[in-house]
Amino acid sequence: MRPSIALAFLLSGFAGLMHEIIWSKLLAGLIGTTAHAQAAVLAVYMGGLALGAMAFGRRSDRDTNPVLVYMVLEVIVAIYCLALPSILAAVAVVYVWSASLVFEAPQLKFALRFLFALSTVLLPAVLMGGTLPLLARAIIGKPQQTRRLVAALYTLNNFGAVLGAAVAGFITLPALGIYPSIVIAAAANVVAALLAWPLARDTKRAISTTFDSAAARQNAYPHSTYTIALIALIMSGFAAMGYEVVFIRVIALAFGSTTHSFTVMLMTFITGIGIGSLLLTRFKVNRPLGLLGVTQLVAAIGFLAATPLMERLPYFASLLRIAAHESGASFLYYQLGKAALCLMVLLVPTICLGAGFPLVASIQARHPDRIGSYIGSTYAWNTLGNVLGVLVTSLVLMPTIGLPGSFHVNVGLSIVAGLMVLGVAEETAPKVRFGAVLVTAAVLATYGGMGRDWTDTLRYGFSHMTMRSGPPEGADASAIAQHPASSFQAWRRAFVLRPQENDTQVLLQEESHANVVVATIRGGARLIVNTKVDASSAGGDLETQLMLAHAPLFMQPDAKSLLIVGYGSGITVGSALRHPVEHADVVEISDGVLKVDRAFAKHNYHALSDPRLRVYIDDAQSFLQTVPRTYDVIISEPSNPWISGIAGLFTVEFFEIARRKLNPGGVFALWFHEYDQSDDAIRLILRTFHSQFPHITLFAEQQYKDIIAIGSVQPLGIDASKLEDRFDLPEVRNDLARIGISNLTAFLTHHAVPSRLVNDMIDAGPINSASHQLLEYISIQGLFSGHSSALVEQSNPLLRQEVGTLVDGYIAHRNNVGEPIRPREFETAIRHITARGHYQQEHRSALTARARVVPTIETPATRPARGAPPDPEQAGYYESVLWQGLASEENQPMLAAAFAKRRDALLARGQTLPAVVTSPTNSSE
Repeated sequence: MRPSIALAFLLSGFAGLMHEIIWSKLLAGLIGTTAHAQAAVLAVYMGGLALGAMAFGRRSDRDTNPVLVYMVLEVIVAIYCLALPSILAAVAVVYVWSASLVFEAPQLKFALRFLFALSTVLLPAVLMGGTLPLLARAIIGKPQQTRRLVAALYTLNNFGAVLGAAVAGFITLPALGIYPSIVIAAAANVVAALLAWPLARDTKRAISTTFDSAAARQNAYPHSTYTIALIALIMSGFAAMGYEVVFIRVIALAFGSTTHSFTVMLMTFITGIGIGSLLLTRFKVNRPLGLLGVTQLVAAIGFLAATPLMERLPYFASLLRIAAHESGASFLYYQLGKAALCLMVLLVPTICLGAGFPLVASIQARHPDRIGSYIGSTYAWNTLGNVLGVLVTSLVLMPTIGLPGSFHVNVGLSIVAGLMVLGVAEETAPKVRFGAVLVTAAVLATYGGMGRDWTDTLRYGFSHMTMRSGPPEGADASAIAQHPASSFQAWRRAFVLRPQENDTQVLLQEESHANVVVATIRGGARLIVNTKVDASSAGGDLETQLMLAHAPLFMQPDAKSLLIVGYGSGITVGSALRHPVEHADVVEISDGVLKVDRAFAKHNYHALSDPRLRVYIDDAQSFLQTVPRTYDVIISEPSNPWISGIAGLFTVEFFEIARRKLNPGGVFALWFHEYDQSDDAIRLILRTFHSQFPHITLFAEQQYKDIIAIGSVQPLGIDASKLEDRFDLPEVRNDLARIGISNLTAFLTHHAVPSRLVNDMIDAGPINSASHQLLEYISIQGLFSGHSSALVEQSNPLLRQEVGTLVDGYIAHRNNVGEPIRPREFETAIRHITARGHYQQEHRSALTARARVVPTIETPATRPARGAPPDPEQAGYYESVLWQGLASEENQPMLAAAFAKRRDALLARGQTLPAVVTSPTNSSE
């Protein structure tokens, strides 16, 4: 093989993988990031590869100059991909219009997504699929050369793909964005075409002029053997992609669901496949059938033998983070460490998987005049297996039998494929075949007796990504032994749930999108998605979820229609429905989250049963583009932006769509966090949000860890009287009492930064866009460093000894209406933030200073918003609990007794939470 051809096909693989990664990001902005949408795109892409391999493989046998055809394909792919953003923009108009017509029919919407992916991705995929058989046809002259040369081309293509994944995932997409990355990939296509030109000028194909028919007959297999080899290859292709789907889930649970983690996994997976094909170029193979059968069995054995290491991946990743932090190693070295861990698991089995296609291609190629057809059809069947492996494993096996079942099915396919081939591999000595079967049986028996529970550590793990330090200096031996870094068993005790132990009850829901766990301990529930705690029914999470519902609906008290992005625990949804909204939609990407809602039902007012609520399983970006309704309030509570796909909910395009879906005067509430985030990340979020919502006010929770940004197109005319009216709704009051808020002043202490000061926080700089999702990559760095921003806290007027928060506005309002805020209201507000551990001492001191300037008045408060106790007979459960304590502190025993009686009565009737509210006049009971 000429060096120029070798380099050309290396660049072809480089460009192909870059294009695949870029397409997934381009299409995600429109059709979404649901598992079904992504599977549809991948199926179309790989199906196109199969069609192209079949079609151009046949054509290559008729072409006098297949290299010239190869060059044309590379150039067309480059031109098409450069035009793809414009093509997508045009097709998107049709998709959005048609999807909005069938919005309430999810099956039809999915069909449209599939057709949309088909219309944009199929053509270049078909052209890419034709490149391998065309070049193979040009350089292979005899069937005997097939194994070595096909393996060489396959090796180059795979190593190019590894390089493409590295460049796209770690360099061009983070630094430049999508469009420059497309240009780089297209340039690689063009250079590959130019490198092939010297061979194209020699139109004489390297086909042997003589064909030894006697030798061919001697080396031929029975027709059934060729069929079995192809069936085994399909099964191997299925298992290969099935293993990849399984390992994607393993990586998400071990390293976190970050783009970098998935890129590292993809690179190591393809590296092993490339090495497997490379080895076939270095050794003489006289018995390809036997070797094919053995490699399939060894692949299965390799995965089974690696399960103890897979179980320990999150523990090793924790040690790796500790080592990186203690040594001051860079983020890049941390990624290299993760790659090394992946290689330890994947190297042996993927090497074996990589040998499959070249071996079957050499078995099938039995006549020089049909080499292109044989190679093309073999590649097509292998790719067809890949398509089935992706679709069945991700969309069927994962949701029905989970991670362990999916793993076992694919291991079983590898074993069956190996046994099928060995059964007809008469060229291989019987003792070799019998030995392979015996070793496989022994490994299976050992695994069945010892290793089947390895997935429990992964599936029931939680919060281990926060582990960044070892035992403190000077710790004694006992403390060191108990630290999670000391041993795998100590790590398991700290970061793995143990169902039915320590009063822990666990619900596990494995589905296409994620591993969803709800752990209920002593009545409190935590929602854990891919090992990250995303919501809980107590502590700071509860406060954030409630304020995320109430803050925007206080700011827009006339709201009748509501959209909430992300269901989570349902607590935000349930709290939002305490308000007199007439209709609410929820869009949730994970069906598993809804299936475990029963664990949160008593905490979210049985939100899913509320007749005003409709729930949609969809990606929020796709949903917003196609929903035919508009809303008064949109609340977005996605997960952390370092999670793959989440940063799309922080792009200017998403905010622009949301702005168009708001009714005049509507507000958009956005949750984001300052923990594990740099100041640059916070400014980027605010800068992007501000580009569509120029008026932003910020609320803060959990000592400024969680931030709620409420944005609007026009200035919000906040009417203090309407705030009081809203607070006085029994349903709203009782819900806020859950977090110790007894009056409006306490509620307003959560306001952190007014709009005029938010503008001061926003500097000149880039924004987070769909074409360049800076936030995703900046957030990953923040997660690794563990450093937190304090930008919002530093901008709070209270801490800057300035006036400007909603508390100050409320003080002025109360003075104007002749009922100044009583010191007792401030005292309970300060007690609220103190009891919740909400703010630092400086904030409490600033509020206390505000209280000192309030005149002392003895007249009683006139309404609950102003600190008056509610009627005990009308109070809800939480309100009764809260006011019993307040009345006792104020030495009002009769009032305390009345609230205690009300509390006990509601508890006896099982009404610790109010019934579903259908109108603002309903009782909180």
